[in-house]
Amino acid sequence: MSILLGQALSIVCSDLRGSWVSLILSRGLGELTTVPENFSEQHRKPIKPEDKIYSATCDGKIPFVSAEDIAAVAFRALVDPQSHNTDHFIRGPELLSYDEVAEILTGILGRKITHVKLTQLEMANLFTEATGMPKEYADMLALMDVQIAKGVEETLDDVVFRITGRPPIRLSTFVKSVKYVWE
Repeated sequence: MSILLGQALSIVCSDLRGSWVSLILSRGLGELTTVPENFSEQHRKPIKPEDKIYSATCDGKIPFVSAEDIAAVAFRALVDPQSHNTDHFIRGPELLSYDEVAEILTGILGRKITHVKLTQLEMANLFTEATGMPKEYADMLALMDVQIAKGVEETLDDVVFRITGRPPIRLSTFVKSVKYVWE
């Protein structure tokens, strides 16, 4: 079974432990692959004190997906009587650039949020300086942003609806539900 969240990075989770391994093996699902693409903590910290989102994505668009949707698809894949036996690319319901994300945040938070467009090198340096992240990992994340700028994430589908029976959660709905994080 694979749960794929984006095209820019693929991480094979081969070190699963305990009952998860037993469940996966007993279901004949094989390996679990996740691709954590566009739901992360990296943007939370600069939004609150600086009112800024930093990226090297330029005007590239991303199908922002909620962790709730990811969990719902993964849950169905694990408990449905019939094995899904396929890769699920999990995407959100709309393609948004970080400029559009900044507009959504501005409207909901009631203060101006700005998307700061960086070069690949500037983004990698920011990752390293702001978080102490190893240079190689920072370079890879910055390269993922550049791939987004080139359009590799500009795809929508119906996976969340088809698997869960409900539409995926829009970014604006998610932001409204957790706006206290940025206040």
